[in-house]
Amino acid sequence: MKSYPTEFINPAIQAALDDYNPAIARVNYDAIEKLEVPDLPTNGLGATLEGELGANPDRFVPYFITMNSMNFKFWELDANKQLQRYSYNGVVGALGMQTAFLKAWNEAYAEQQDVDCSEFEQSLSAAEVLRAKVQEQGVEFIFGNIPNAEQRKNILLEVLEERRLRFACEHIMIRCESQRQLDSLDAKFLAKLMPQGYGDRYLKKAQLTLMFIKGQWSATQNTDIEIDVSVAADYQEPKVMRHTGAIEYSEQLAEIVKNLEMIEPDSEYERAIRSATVLAGVAIAKRFNAKQFVV
Repeated sequence: MKSYPTEFINPAIQAALDDYNPAIARVNYDAIEKLEVPDLPTNGLGATLEGELGANPDRFVPYFITMNSMNFKFWELDANKQLQRYSYNGVVGALGMQTAFLKAWNEAYAEQQDVDCSEFEQSLSAAEVLRAKVQEQGVEFIFGNIPNAEQRKNILLEVLEERRLRFACEHIMIRCESQRQLDSLDAKFLAKLMPQGYGDRYLKKAQLTLMFIKGQWSATQNTDIEIDVSVAADYQEPKVMRHTGAIEYSEQLAEIVKNLEMIEPDSEYERAIRSATVLAGVAIAKRFNAKQFVV
């Protein structure tokens, strides 16, 4: 195993170190050292929103904090145990969720256009409008037939609550405006403030939210925001990591994946995969001298 600074470690990296089980999923450091330098930027996401919403932090910070709380599990098994992916108007997975949520958010914001207040206050008012609708109608009016609808409802009721969302936005905007940096401590802050939405062990959604905000802010505000987070340990990244040889599976796990067998949440297998993914991400960042991953 490689060594990491002991004074502070990103909680996602600490979780990965605790969960690392090379007998199930291992990081192939030799393969990572042989990877070719990509002809791609290594400073994170760029802008993902356009128009007035994407131009003003008073609008896009509340939006990203709320939207990314929904960024999980876009599949389910039907009655015949067949995998069905979520889609919205023909757009599949996370992009479908984002399309649906963007429409609902913009509609709620438009209802506040006659309110005489700042754009930030209008955003918070829009969140309250959306929260009331979620409380009354559930999340189906936003997303249609989406997996884990009841869990998503509870998450949105939490993150759309006015005082909680205000506190989260003000913290993130102060960090960007005054300190020009975001890191895993901000992810921990979101997780503590919004535990249902952001309290997962690997801080996946919290760190992903920071990536979205950093990308939008740096692209639109003429201010570079430093970001120091780990990869977001979701179920797509291990596919890429394994394809490049950065991680390797045991024969038993490889057979499970080949046969499309379900890996249970928080199981030894899942933790091993997430762990290897995060630690491989650290090694890849170091390989290409990307300023990310370790504080």
